[in-house]
Amino acid sequence: MKTIKKGSITIVCIAFAMIAGMHSAQAQQYKTAIGVRAGTSAGFNVKHFLNRYNALEAVVESRWNGVNFVGLYEWQKGPVDSNGIEWFIGVGGHLGSWNSRYNNPWFNEPYSRVYHVVGIDGIIGLEYTFREVPINISVDYRPSFNITEYTGFWMDNAGVSVRYAIR
Repeated sequence: MKTIKKGSITIVCIAFAMIAGMHSAQAQQYKTAIGVRAGTSAGFNVKHFLNRYNALEAVVESRWNGVNFVGLYEWQKGPVDSNGIEWFIGVGGHLGSWNSRYNNPWFNEPYSRVYHVVGIDGIIGLEYTFREVPINISVDYRPSFNITEYTGFWMDNAGVSVRYAIR
């Protein structure tokens, strides 16, 4: 089981402060947004709305010398304030592979093992889309549970996404 790291908490706090500080612009809905995600893992993501309140999000991220593919179904909820900041919640799954390297204490030689994981994910977050420029910013927390191989809860995945919004 992983623990939440101080760096992850710092990233989430900074992102919440950035989103909360946006007062001059009003949010505007978009159809698709493409961008990058940084945090405890880094990668690319795409969010596509099926209608005003339902979206699909795909993430390709790198972590632990490997790659993870994540698919999420999200419910977009109403604004949390008059500035147009919205919150969302969702569920999905992941498929990934990573290489765990460490020194074997008994044989004094490096040990390497490749893990192939399949699991389920949850997500909760805030997002804001600028009216003046087609930029969307979101901050999220995404715990997951690996069903295969390296099984257990992973509670340390938080990130910030910056995306180009296609209206």
